[in-house]
Amino acid sequence: MTHGDPWLLGVGFSVDPVTASSKDIRCQYGNVTTPDRPDERFTLASERTFLAWMRSSLALLAGGIAMMHLVPEFSTSWVRTVLGLALIALAAAAALVGMRRWRQVEKALADGSPMPRPQEMWIFSVSLIAVAVGAGIASIVAAF
Repeated sequence: MTHGDPWLLGVGFSVDPVTASSKDIRCQYGNVTTPDRPDERFTLASERTFLAWMRSSLALLAGGIAMMHLVPEFSTSWVRTVLGLALIALAAAAALVGMRRWRQVEKALADGSPMPRPQEMWIFSVSLIAVAVGAGIASIVAAF
């Protein structure tokens, strides 16, 4: 396929889709994007990122429940409870951070303002690292 391919121009595109920006592409059904709203690709990417946060939240929730109820041989009961509750709390935090971040990105896309800063993601990451270190220490202590 070459730039300016007449085959592409003959199937409903009024400009070459390889070299044109998304604002220039028109199809037989009208504009792919309009100037008064964000590009659909960015909106859909934001939604996929939000869904990734939700999947992470569900995984943390399942891990917390499993830690508390399905692995009785792991360390002591209070360590299992603390780690399980920490994972459940992180699950709730992931859902909240994901929702808040998604709303901030959607607003930035709609307004044309800068993307939000990733402060919450740093806090979430450090918290998850702390739980992982705690689980590692508990595993080492339980092994001896």
